[in-house]
Amino acid sequence: MPTRRRANGVGTTLHRVAYRVTGGRVGHHLSDGANVLLLTTTAPGGHPRTWPLRYARDCESWLVVPAASAGGAPDWLADVGAVPDVVVQVRGRRFPATAVVVDGEARDALWWTFARRYPDVDRPDGVTEARPPVVVLRERSRDTADVLPADLLLGT
Repeated sequence: MPTRRRANGVGTTLHRVAYRVTGGRVGHHLSDGANVLLLTTTAPGGHPRTWPLRYARDCESWLVVPAASAGGAPDWLADVGAVPDVVVQVRGRRFPATAVVVDGEARDALWWTFARRYPDVDRPDGVTEARPPVVVLRERSRDTADVLPADLLLGT
């Protein structure tokens, strides 16, 4: 019988593939809300990785919040901390963005924007009392796409 972590990994892989292949027709809306694909680059090695994440909009930006985990911060958060140049896919649209981890009062205001959309993020999970960081994904102009690795833009 597969472990929960392995089962989650298979589910994430299926979600990511279905989202990418269908241009978000499958995978954008799931029972837990709207999802984007966040394409990051690993800090050591520069390998591309793709993460399906719930999101909320705030004016011109997309907000993503890591789920609380007993294992600590998710890998994608470490990726954007080291290499903030990312690619975001919302349904069939893919664009370069800059990931910014927000803190202080700005973080608190953005947290409530996210929590209004997903009330379950503000419930205690029994694992941690700390609130996760808020990451703002700011779209960059198409002119900056040439500075991103080609395989990241292609979504490998």
